[in-house]
Amino acid sequence: MEATSSSLRITHRKEISYFVILTAGLGLLFFVAPHLTSNNVPLCFIKALTGHPCPGCGLTRGSVAFWDFDLATAWHFHLLAIPLNIFLVVVWFWLLKDLLQKKHSFIRFFERPYPWYVYAIAAGILLVNWIRAFHNGL
Repeated sequence: MEATSSSLRITHRKEISYFVILTAGLGLLFFVAPHLTSNNVPLCFIKALTGHPCPGCGLTRGSVAFWDFDLATAWHFHLLAIPLNIFLVVVWFWLLKDLLQKKHSFIRFFERPYPWYVYAIAAGILLVNWIRAFHNGL
Protein backbone atom coordinates (compact mmCIF):
# COMPACT_ATOMS: atom_id res chain seq x y z
CA MET A 1 0.00 0.00 0.00
CA GLU A 2 2.83 2.38 0.83
CA ALA A 3 4.49 1.90 -2.58
CA THR A 4 1.24 2.81 -4.35
CA SER A 5 0.74 6.00 -2.36
CA SER A 6 4.39 6.95 -2.87
CA SER A 7 4.18 6.46 -6.64
CA LEU A 8 0.98 8.52 -6.81
CA ARG A 9 2.67 11.31 -4.86
CA ILE A 10 5.60 11.28 -7.31
CA THR A 11 3.17 11.36 -10.24
CA HIS A 12 1.40 14.33 -8.66
CA ARG A 13 4.77 16.11 -8.38
CA LYS A 14 5.38 15.45 -12.06
CA GLU A 15 2.02 16.96 -12.95
CA ILE A 16 2.77 20.05 -10.87
CA SER A 17 6.20 20.33 -12.52
CA TYR A 18 4.75 19.98 -16.02
CA PHE A 19 2.04 22.52 -15.21
CA VAL A 20 4.52 25.08 -13.83
CA ILE A 21 6.92 24.64 -16.76
CA LEU A 22 4.10 24.90 -19.32
CA THR A 23 2.67 27.98 -17.59
CA ALA A 24 6.10 29.63 -17.57
CA GLY A 25 6.61 28.77 -21.24
CA LEU A 26 3.24 30.18 -22.22
CA GLY A 27 4.00 33.30 -20.16
CA LEU A 28 7.27 33.77 -22.05
CA LEU A 29 5.44 33.21 -25.32
CA PHE A 30 2.82 35.85 -24.51
CA PHE A 31 4.96 38.50 -22.82
CA VAL A 32 8.55 38.14 -24.06
CA ALA A 33 8.48 36.51 -27.51
CA PRO A 34 6.39 39.23 -29.23
CA HIS A 35 8.98 41.86 -28.28
CA LEU A 36 11.90 39.71 -29.39
CA THR A 37 10.37 38.75 -32.72
CA SER A 38 9.24 42.31 -33.52
CA ASN A 39 12.80 43.56 -32.93
CA ASN A 40 14.32 40.77 -35.07
CA VAL A 41 16.34 39.42 -32.14
CA PRO A 42 17.80 36.06 -33.27
CA LEU A 43 16.37 33.33 -31.05
CA CYS A 44 17.89 30.26 -32.68
CA PHE A 45 21.32 29.33 -31.38
CA ILE A 46 21.97 27.04 -34.36
CA LYS A 47 21.06 29.72 -36.90
CA ALA A 48 23.22 32.26 -35.06
CA LEU A 49 26.20 29.87 -35.22
CA THR A 50 25.80 28.43 -38.71
CA GLY A 51 23.72 31.01 -40.53
CA HIS A 52 21.31 28.24 -41.57
CA PRO A 53 17.92 27.47 -40.05
CA CYS A 54 17.35 24.47 -37.79
CA PRO A 55 14.22 22.24 -38.00
CA GLY A 56 12.56 24.36 -35.32
CA CYS A 57 13.36 27.76 -36.83
CA GLY A 58 10.26 29.87 -37.20
CA LEU A 59 8.33 28.16 -34.41
CA THR A 60 8.49 31.15 -32.05
CA ARG A 61 7.52 33.61 -34.81
CA GLY A 62 4.77 31.21 -35.90
CA SER A 63 3.49 30.93 -32.34
CA VAL A 64 3.43 34.70 -31.92
CA ALA A 65 1.50 34.97 -35.20
CA PHE A 66 -0.89 32.23 -34.05
CA TRP A 67 -1.74 34.14 -30.88
CA ASP A 68 -2.25 37.27 -32.99
CA PHE A 69 -4.77 35.12 -34.92
CA ASP A 70 -2.73 35.47 -38.10
CA LEU A 71 -2.94 31.81 -39.06
CA ALA A 72 -1.53 32.20 -42.56
CA THR A 73 1.65 33.79 -41.19
CA ALA A 74 1.87 31.16 -38.45
CA TRP A 75 1.66 28.43 -41.10
CA HIS A 76 4.26 30.24 -43.22
CA PHE A 77 6.80 30.41 -40.39
CA HIS A 78 6.42 26.81 -39.19
CA LEU A 79 4.09 23.94 -40.09
CA LEU A 80 3.72 22.95 -36.44
CA ALA A 81 2.94 26.43 -35.06
CA ILE A 82 -0.83 25.97 -35.18
CA PRO A 83 -1.19 22.35 -33.99
CA LEU A 84 1.52 22.75 -31.34
CA ASN A 85 -0.07 25.82 -29.77
CA ILE A 86 -3.50 24.19 -29.75
CA PHE A 87 -1.92 21.12 -28.13
CA LEU A 88 -0.21 23.27 -25.49
CA VAL A 89 -3.49 24.90 -24.49
CA VAL A 90 -5.24 21.52 -24.34
CA VAL A 91 -2.44 20.10 -22.19
CA TRP A 92 -2.53 23.14 -19.87
CA PHE A 93 -6.24 22.66 -19.22
CA TRP A 94 -5.82 18.87 -19.01
CA LEU A 95 -3.12 19.24 -16.34
CA LEU A 96 -5.19 21.81 -14.47
CA LYS A 97 -8.18 19.43 -14.46
CA ASP A 98 -6.01 16.54 -13.25
CA LEU A 99 -4.52 18.66 -10.48
CA LEU A 100 -7.91 19.91 -9.29
CA GLN A 101 -9.52 16.46 -9.47
CA LYS A 102 -6.40 14.66 -8.18
CA LYS A 103 -6.37 12.40 -11.21
CA HIS A 104 -3.42 11.25 -13.28
CA SER A 105 -4.80 10.83 -16.80
CA PHE A 106 -2.23 13.12 -18.44
CA ILE A 107 0.74 11.32 -16.91
CA ARG A 108 -0.65 7.96 -18.03
CA PHE A 109 -1.12 9.33 -21.56
CA PHE A 110 2.23 11.14 -21.70
CA GLU A 111 4.40 8.32 -20.37
CA ARG A 112 2.97 5.48 -22.44
CA PRO A 113 5.08 4.07 -25.28
CA TYR A 114 4.18 5.33 -28.73
CA PRO A 115 4.50 3.30 -31.95
CA TRP A 116 7.42 3.99 -34.25
CA TYR A 117 5.29 5.70 -36.89
CA VAL A 118 4.39 8.56 -34.52
CA TYR A 119 8.08 9.45 -34.33
CA ALA A 120 8.48 8.93 -38.09
CA ILE A 121 5.61 11.34 -38.84
CA ALA A 122 7.04 13.96 -36.45
CA ALA A 123 10.50 13.59 -38.01
CA GLY A 124 8.98 13.89 -41.50
CA ILE A 125 7.12 17.07 -40.59
CA LEU A 126 10.29 18.58 -39.12
CA LEU A 127 12.26 17.61 -42.22
CA VAL A 128 9.69 19.17 -44.56
CA ASN A 129 9.64 22.32 -42.45
CA TRP A 130 13.44 22.46 -42.45
CA ILE A 131 13.49 22.28 -46.25
CA ARG A 132 10.80 25.00 -46.39
CA ALA A 133 12.87 27.19 -44.05
CA PHE A 134 15.90 26.91 -46.34
CA HIS A 135 13.78 27.55 -49.43
CA ASN A 136 11.95 30.56 -47.94
CA GLY A 137 15.04 32.03 -46.32
CA LEU A 138 13.57 31.92 -42.86
